[in-house]
Amino acid sequence: MCEICEREREMLNGFQPKASRRTQGERLLRWVEEMRHLGLNDAEITAIRCNDSLTTKGKTAEEIRQALDKTSHA
Repeated sequence: MCEICEREREMLNGFQPKASRRTQGERLLRWVEEMRHLGLNDAEITAIRCNDSLTTKGKTAEEIRQALDKTSHA
């Protein structure tokens, strides 16, 4: 399936291609954009990436900031 057809399919029925079809760089860029969309700045995003135990999925910017504060004071 060509990329255009894949995108059309995604838009029509929410289909997401397997994560393995996206490169690591593509996934990282998408994640960074999602973090920026939440309102996090580049310094906060870098701190998240440096902390292996911090998860961001389903969290608000405030929840992520609180978790960052806890790990930086530990």
